[in-house]
Amino acid sequence: MKKVAIVLLVLGLTACSEPVPQAQWKQDEVKMTQVPGFEDCIMAKLQVKTPGDPIYLVRCPNSTVDAGYVVPRGKSRATLSTHTSEVSAEEVRAKKINELETSINQLAEKLKELKQ
Repeated sequence: MKKVAIVLLVLGLTACSEPVPQAQWKQDEVKMTQVPGFEDCIMAKLQVKTPGDPIYLVRCPNSTVDAGYVVPRGKSRATLSTHTSEVSAEEVRAKKINELETSINQLAEKLKELKQ
Protein backbone atom coordinates (compact mmCIF):
# COMPACT_ATOMS: atom_id res chain seq x y z
CA MET A 1 0.00 0.00 0.00
CA LYS A 2 2.89 2.34 0.77
CA LYS A 3 4.37 1.73 -2.68
CA VAL A 4 1.07 2.61 -4.36
CA ALA A 5 0.81 5.81 -2.30
CA ILE A 6 4.39 6.79 -3.20
CA VAL A 7 3.77 6.12 -6.91
CA LEU A 8 0.57 8.20 -6.82
CA LEU A 9 2.37 11.00 -4.99
CA VAL A 10 5.23 11.04 -7.53
CA LEU A 11 2.78 11.01 -10.46
CA GLY A 12 0.79 13.80 -8.87
CA LEU A 13 3.85 15.96 -8.37
CA THR A 14 5.23 15.39 -11.86
CA ALA A 15 1.87 16.14 -13.47
CA CYS A 16 1.80 19.60 -11.91
CA SER A 17 3.35 22.43 -13.84
CA GLU A 18 3.56 26.06 -12.94
CA PRO A 19 3.08 28.79 -15.53
CA VAL A 20 6.11 30.94 -16.23
CA PRO A 21 5.55 34.73 -16.13
CA GLN A 22 5.29 36.03 -19.70
CA ALA A 23 8.25 38.37 -19.27
CA GLN A 24 10.43 35.27 -18.63
CA TRP A 25 9.15 33.06 -21.48
CA LYS A 26 12.15 33.63 -23.76
CA GLN A 27 14.89 31.31 -22.52
CA ASP A 28 17.34 31.53 -25.40
CA GLU A 29 17.80 33.25 -28.77
CA VAL A 30 20.11 32.29 -31.62
CA LYS A 31 20.87 34.25 -34.80
CA MET A 32 21.00 31.81 -37.71
CA THR A 33 23.69 33.63 -39.70
CA GLN A 34 25.57 30.42 -40.53
CA VAL A 35 22.51 28.50 -41.82
CA PRO A 36 22.16 28.83 -45.63
CA GLY A 37 18.79 30.32 -46.53
CA PHE A 38 18.16 31.48 -42.97
CA GLU A 39 20.92 34.07 -42.58
CA ASP A 40 18.54 36.82 -41.41
CA CYS A 41 16.42 34.56 -39.17
CA ILE A 42 16.36 34.27 -35.40
CA MET A 43 15.41 31.14 -33.47
CA ALA A 44 14.00 31.59 -29.97
CA LYS A 45 13.27 29.03 -27.25
CA LEU A 46 10.20 29.79 -25.13
CA GLN A 47 9.30 28.08 -21.86
CA VAL A 48 5.69 28.79 -20.82
CA LYS A 49 5.33 26.13 -18.12
CA THR A 50 7.80 24.55 -15.77
CA PRO A 51 8.37 21.70 -15.96
CA GLY A 52 7.31 21.39 -19.58
CA ASP A 53 8.55 21.10 -23.11
CA PRO A 54 9.78 24.31 -24.74
CA ILE A 55 8.33 25.96 -27.84
CA TYR A 56 10.80 26.88 -30.58
CA LEU A 57 10.04 29.85 -32.85
CA VAL A 58 11.86 30.86 -36.02
CA ARG A 59 11.32 34.46 -37.09
CA CYS A 60 12.54 35.71 -40.45
CA PRO A 61 12.50 39.22 -41.96
CA ASN A 62 9.39 38.53 -44.02
CA SER A 63 7.48 37.97 -40.75
CA THR A 64 7.10 34.24 -41.25
CA VAL A 65 6.80 32.32 -38.01
CA ASP A 66 7.12 28.54 -37.63
CA ALA A 67 6.52 26.94 -34.27
CA GLY A 68 7.20 23.35 -33.26
CA TYR A 69 6.31 21.82 -29.94
CA VAL A 70 6.06 18.42 -28.30
CA VAL A 71 2.78 17.20 -26.80
CA PRO A 72 1.91 14.04 -24.86
CA ARG A 73 0.16 11.34 -26.93
CA GLY A 74 -0.75 8.52 -24.59
CA LYS A 75 2.49 6.92 -23.45
CA SER A 76 4.55 8.67 -26.14
CA ARG A 77 4.98 12.20 -27.46
CA ALA A 78 4.23 13.85 -30.78
CA THR A 79 5.80 16.93 -32.33
CA LEU A 80 3.29 19.43 -33.68
CA SER A 81 4.09 22.46 -35.75
CA THR A 82 2.34 25.49 -37.13
CA HIS A 83 3.17 28.04 -39.82
CA THR A 84 2.03 31.65 -39.93
CA SER A 85 2.87 34.06 -42.71
CA GLU A 86 1.97 37.69 -42.23
CA VAL A 87 1.27 39.35 -45.56
CA SER A 88 0.16 42.96 -45.59
CA ALA A 89 -3.31 43.84 -46.85
CA GLU A 90 -1.71 45.97 -49.57
CA GLU A 91 0.29 42.99 -50.86
CA VAL A 92 -2.86 40.83 -50.96
CA ARG A 93 -4.77 43.59 -52.77
CA ALA A 94 -1.97 44.11 -55.32
CA LYS A 95 -1.78 40.37 -56.02
CA LYS A 96 -5.56 40.14 -56.56
CA ILE A 97 -5.51 43.13 -58.90
CA ASN A 98 -2.66 41.59 -60.88
CA GLU A 99 -4.49 38.24 -61.17
CA LEU A 100 -7.72 39.95 -62.27
CA GLU A 101 -5.91 42.09 -64.85
CA THR A 102 -4.22 38.97 -66.26
CA SER A 103 -7.60 37.19 -66.49
CA ILE A 104 -9.21 40.21 -68.17
CA ASN A 105 -6.39 40.41 -70.73
CA GLN A 106 -6.69 36.68 -71.50
CA LEU A 107 -10.47 36.96 -71.91
CA ALA A 108 -10.07 40.02 -74.15
CA GLU A 109 -7.66 38.10 -76.38
CA LYS A 110 -10.07 35.14 -76.61
CA LEU A 111 -12.96 37.48 -77.41
CA LYS A 112 -10.90 39.19 -80.10
CA GLU A 113 -10.05 35.79 -81.66
CA LEU A 114 -13.69 34.69 -81.65
CA LYS A 115 -14.87 37.91 -83.32
CA GLN A 116 -12.49 37.46 -86.25
